[in-house]
Amino acid sequence: MLYKKLKNGTLKISSPDNSNNPNKIYLTEQEKIDIRKRHRTIRNRSEADKLKVIVALSNGYSYEEISNMLLIDETTARTYEKKYKEGGIDKLL
Repeated sequence: MLYKKLKNGTLKISSPDNSNNPNKIYLTEQEKIDIRKRHRTIRNRSEADKLKVIVALSNGYSYEEISNMLLIDETTARTYEKKYKEGGIDKLL
């Protein structure tokens, strides 16, 4: 979910548009389960953020949106994506 502040001060809630997002990562149900299990056991916040980036990309969020949500640089999000695509969770962490 994205929150955008409108001119009148209210918040508008919207979901990302997944239809034309070239950054989307497609995860199987088992991959989603594995990521959630791993996330619950991680104590290092940086490693948890790496998993959050992958989940956010699979939900259609852009690098810019992810960087704003997690307070990381867009380049960092791209690096996490690249590592995940190269070798899954083990390479990412």
